[in-house]
Amino acid sequence: MTLHDRHHTIMGLADLTRKANYDEALLALCQAVTGKSGYLANAGYVIRGEASGAILAANGQFLAAGEVTPDAALSHLGLRLESTVGGTPVEGRAITASLMFRLGLLSKMLDLAHAHLEPRISFGQKTLKHQMVKDGFARAYATGLTLREKTVLRLETNSFAGLEQDHQELTRAEMQAEKLMGGHGYLVGGTHAISYLSMLMASMHGRGAS
Repeated sequence: MTLHDRHHTIMGLADLTRKANYDEALLALCQAVTGKSGYLANAGYVIRGEASGAILAANGQFLAAGEVTPDAALSHLGLRLESTVGGTPVEGRAITASLMFRLGLLSKMLDLAHAHLEPRISFGQKTLKHQMVKDGFARAYATGLTLREKTVLRLETNSFAGLEQDHQELTRAEMQAEKLMGGHGYLVGGTHAISYLSMLMASMHGRGAS
């Protein structure tokens, strides 16, 4: 896979992650960063699907697998957290790709919140028509759109300074999205497991180079 192809794949990660299952999206993330099929590792850990698959560092180096850490939230998504041996520092394109992956997760959260609230009535009108709810969706959506456009520009100009701040801004948008479902978001099938996955991705791949 050429660098141009990898950039194109990174640009499409948000849409793919929004629509695909989590395992497929993680494989696409690794393909975008390394040009190889597998799961992208960093900081001594990898998030992967239940099926077997190669573990790769950001530079495409194959890594040895370690112990699986029991994690109920990831298991609900069909994923697992596993330690790895070896690795290299994350570089700009990997941080950019992980941001696009997380933008897809934000879209999943907003889709889930909208589906949850659409049939609900509160204070005599549809919950989605309440100004506070509409503002919550609008702010999270606007942040996601701005970060997506900014990330595409980064790839086009090969400029990766400030990526950690972008990840932090996305985390704040996810917190806003989580509030839309209230306590229901923390139940099985809610937004919490998705937000938790995104937090882990930010910790593993959201920093390390500029």
